[in-house]
Amino acid sequence: ADAFGNLAFSAAARNFNPLMAMAAARTIVEAEAIVPCGALDPENVHLTGAFVDAVVELNN
Repeated sequence: ADAFGNLAFSAAARNFNPLMAMAAARTIVEAEAIVPCGALDPENVHLTGAFVDAVVELNN
């Protein structure tokens, strides 16, 4: 995820996660890493930040 909320999913998460986020009233994302805006390749963004309300970084 980037700081704006653009997301890139891996494996099977690409199937339903974008659709659920678009249908939800509120979307909170727990991301493995948050990178600066512009760091994700636009061709690899699976969900735009317009559908994301908050991004939280996963803490191990």
